[in-house]
Amino acid sequence: MWMMNLSMLKGLPQLEVHEDTVYLGRRYRKVHQLPYKESSARAKEPLELIHSSVFGRVKEPSIRRMRYMMTFIDDCSKYIWVYFMKEKSETLARFMEFKEKVGAKTGKKIKCLRIDNGGEDTSQKFTDYLRQCKIWRQLTCLFSPQQNGVKERKNRPLAEVCRSMLHAKHVPSRFWAEYMKTAAHIINRLPQPKLGFVSPYQKL
Repeated sequence: MWMMNLSMLKGLPQLEVHEDTVYLGRRYRKVHQLPYKESSARAKEPLELIHSSVFGRVKEPSIRRMRYMMTFIDDCSKYIWVYFMKEKSETLARFMEFKEKVGAKTGKKIKCLRIDNGGEDTSQKFTDYLRQCKIWRQLTCLFSPQQNGVKERKNRPLAEVCRSMLHAKHVPSRFWAEYMKTAAHIINRLPQPKLGFVSPYQKL
């Protein structure tokens, strides 16, 4: 009964149907993003390519009043470093600190930095510093974290391990920064299949 011809119903306007027209509402409803293919290109030596991102702002500051975290991931070894900040404006200072520390330990120089296209990463001071140090910068497209897939795949387990430890030991969440450092230390020393079952620490 409900399948009756609409033209038989009283009070409804007679609409003209165009079967060859695609309506915008239907088109937007069906749109979906295709998955990003994992890049086959890999850095051949440590510090050839560094992936970086800024995480935060967290609701509860750490015991040292930190609200942001900055991660650096070596593409060759998958080794991860974590730094903490009170404000996003400290991004350049943390990168400078990381650059000096990792350069002294490995005896190598950073060649390329892949970062998100955020304001803290594209400031004129940051741009000038990278140019001065002869570091090539790669920016991902806005709202496309998949383009920095290495960072996404490393940051997720880092956060999961941190939350698991906090929950398992009933530790207040204000200790999140200390547990993030602990989680990074553990992950850096776990054998990984993509590295031939050696740890990022050994690979680096």
